[in-house]
Amino acid sequence: MNKRKVAVFVEGQTELVFVRDFLRQWYGYDEEILGFDCVTLFGETTRYVPFSSGSTESQNYYLLVNVGNDRSVLSKMLKRMASLQGRGYHLVIGLRDMYSREYRELCGSHTIDDDLIEDFKNAVHKQIEDAGGTGFLDLHFAIMEVEAWFLGMSRFLLEVDRSLTPDFILEHTGTDVNQDPERAFFHPAADLSRIYQSVGKDYEKHLSDISAITAALTDDDYLNLFASDRCASFKTFAEVLLNSKF
Repeated sequence: MNKRKVAVFVEGQTELVFVRDFLRQWYGYDEEILGFDCVTLFGETTRYVPFSSGSTESQNYYLLVNVGNDRSVLSKMLKRMASLQGRGYHLVIGLRDMYSREYRELCGSHTIDDDLIEDFKNAVHKQIEDAGGTGFLDLHFAIMEVEAWFLGMSRFLLEVDRSLTPDFILEHTGTDVNQDPERAFFHPAADLSRIYQSVGKDYEKHLSDISAITAALTDDDYLNLFASDRCASFKTFAEVLLNSKF
């Protein structure tokens, strides 16, 4: 029987795979404790996608929903709020990247603007409040992309190529992975791509690329990131997702 039943709306494939595999790792692949289904929205059509685990009766059940568009995450959450409440969900969480066309247009430069980020967050909170969703809907932004969280756990890069030590990366790409990625990288996916290219490989956000990264991440990687002063947006998101403090 469910202790928690949570729907998670994400903007794309990268976020869905990350959340799915983070949950599996965190709950030790125990299907009595964790159940989830993954779906993609095509207009008003819902399509189940690989893969599911456990059941809707697992202690913690998550419905992971890929909406396929950063600006649609909140609108899809709002549209389905009443239905999800009626189906016994305890919480609906959204996850999207701060890096977006809208952000770039408003910012006007390639900078991480704390005031603009706060404006985005406040606008979201106001829409949720106006819709009566406070306490049930909660949308989070990855600063600036989920790839920043990957870079915050950069040990996995040694699985890509044994050459990819922090010193090698700094020398060959100018990227310092020891910095807080949320403060250092405006477009983290592009930085990650340059790191791959430095050893003759590609990161193009394909399913295989993302899955290889999440498969390489361990409990220690997540715990070390929690214990660090980096990737604050990941910590905030994970605490709500898992209903736990770190």
